[in-house]
Amino acid sequence: MTDRTPRPPRRSAERNDATSDAPRVVRRDRTRPSTPKKRWPRRLLIGSVAVAAAVALVAAAGAAWGVWSINRVGREDLKL
Repeated sequence: MTDRTPRPPRRSAERNDATSDAPRVVRRDRTRPSTPKKRWPRRLLIGSVAVAAAVALVAAAGAAWGVWSINRVGREDLKL
């Protein structure tokens, strides 16, 4: 494993001219990834949403088939 102890920020020599009032540029450490290491909660959420969407599609298809099959039954007027 590599040693990932944070390095102290580089500091340039202080100047008393107009550039000392300018905002400093803060640079990211390029050795560490910008995304968090724990990606499984996000993947679990995406997977569960995908499964729920698939179940909803199957349920909608089943309901549509049920309505279609019931409407195929012939009807007759009854004299009561």
